[in-house]
Amino acid sequence: MKKIVIIILSTTLIACVLIYFFNVFYHFGDDTLGGFPERNFATSKKNLESAVDSIYSLNPEFRVPNKWADEDTSIKKSYFFMEGRTFYFKNDPEEMYYVTFIGDSAMLANPTKTTISIRLVNFGGPKWLKDREVSKSEYLRIEERFDKEIISKLENYMGLKSFKSEDGH
Repeated sequence: MKKIVIIILSTTLIACVLIYFFNVFYHFGDDTLGGFPERNFATSKKNLESAVDSIYSLNPEFRVPNKWADEDTSIKKSYFFMEGRTFYFKNDPEEMYYVTFIGDSAMLANPTKTTISIRLVNFGGPKWLKDREVSKSEYLRIEERFDKEIISKLENYMGLKSFKSEDGH
């Protein structure tokens, strides 16, 4: 009887852990990160991250200024397990986008495809917003800005075209 109880408890614990990780990494549930449409590049994650670093070097205005450093630090500490970067936009509206990279995993079907996506936006202050927490017009404006200001630069720098996933907003 004791073995049966241990097996049931172990199975339940494993199931709970698997459900938690599934929710975190596949963005289901209210406590997970949001997700704007993904942009897919036919390159390694290392190459895309290097291109982002070059974009920062060529466009230092995208770096987070000191006045928003606390917000940037808080998001990176909260999601330390994700590979992400923050893009700052000074021009109206002043805002930041927290973006993540997904790629180069043996578990992925195509390890030479890397995805970049906005996960959260910040309009100033400690509150980061998910895609479903902004209005439809803000959502579309954010998407357009990201494509124009960041994705187009990455495409030009790498000589690659990205492919956008369907949006869910």
